[in-house]
Amino acid sequence: MNATKENDKEKKQKKEQEKCCCSSSPLPPRRGDFESAGVKIAAYSLPWNRGITTNAVREKAALIGMSPDEAADWLKHMEIANWCFSDEQPVTGRNFGRSMRGWHRIQRKIILAKASREARRAAALERKRKSAARRNAYEVQRRREALKRVEMSAKPESWELCGERCAMFREGKCSKGRKIPPQLRERPVAPEECGQFKAKEVR
Repeated sequence: MNATKENDKEKKQKKEQEKCCCSSSPLPPRRGDFESAGVKIAAYSLPWNRGITTNAVREKAALIGMSPDEAADWLKHMEIANWCFSDEQPVTGRNFGRSMRGWHRIQRKIILAKASREARRAAALERKRKSAARRNAYEVQRRREALKRVEMSAKPESWELCGERCAMFREGKCSKGRKIPPQLRERPVAPEECGQFKAKEVR
C-alpha cells in the first residue's frame, strides 16, 4: 500500500514539474545581432514614411532566414534603388517582404555559385598539385636512372660490346667523346645503331 502511494506522489510531482516547464514561455529563437550589423531605419526617412520600420525589417529578415549582414546589405541596396522595385513601383511597409525574399534568393544563388567556383578552383589546384608531384617523381626517377647509367659507364665491362664491334673505341674509351655506352643510354640501342659507330675491319 505504501509503495502505491509513493508511486502516486512521484507521478504527481513529475506532472507538476512538466506543467511548470510548459507554462514558462520559451525564449524566442536568436535572430542575430541586427544592430551591430547596421540594420536601422531612421525616423522620418523615406522608408519610415512608407511604413517600413527597423523592427519590421528585423522580424521579416528572421522569418525569411536572412543573416543580419544580409539584411544590412539589402538596406544599402534599397537606398541605392531609392526604395523602388525594378519596375519603379515604390517599396512600402506592405510589400517590402517581397523585395527581401528576392534579395535573399539571389544572395543564396551567389553564395552557391561562389562555393561552386571555389570547389572547382580547389579541384583544379589539387589536379595541378598531383600532376606536379607526378612530374617531380618522374624527374627524380630519371635523375636516379641517369646517375645509375653514369656509374655503370665507369665500369670497363660496360664498354665490352663497343670494344668488340666499334673501330672508334680506342684505349678503353670512345674516341668520339661518348660517355655512356649505347646499351646503357636512356633509349638503349645496339653499338651498330650509335651515330658514331664505325665497324671494325675484319682480318
